[in-house]
Amino acid sequence: MAGGFIVLTGVIRVGIFASPPSCGGNFWRLEMMERSAEASPCLEGRVEGSIALPGQTITVGRTGQTEALLIANEIVVLGQVRGNCQANDHLDIRSEGSMSGDAIVSRISIADGAFVKGKIDVRRS
Repeated sequence: MAGGFIVLTGVIRVGIFASPPSCGGNFWRLEMMERSAEASPCLEGRVEGSIALPGQTITVGRTGQTEALLIANEIVVLGQVRGNCQANDHLDIRSEGSMSGDAIVSRISIADGAFVKGKIDVRRS
């Protein structure tokens, strides 16, 4: 479902996902982390482990609390991220978002009011 969302909620550990609510779009249940997804995930609730979706966008929703390694083309942080991020294109930390960990990015946006603690390595594409 191109353009939809995969909404991940609850306590999620290394590759087991459950559904629904609050980023909108279509709700999916994914059993294995390795399955490819045509929609971008929106993480709500507590997530532990690592999520790698090269070429896609990962959104940590307002109620999202991740203790994870996140790897994607673009990462949008509205909630809490504790762990490292690798955004091949853009890391966007919104005003209500927080990130504690290191980041490797091509571009980064940090809004007023956002909390960031860690090393940021900006690399040219």
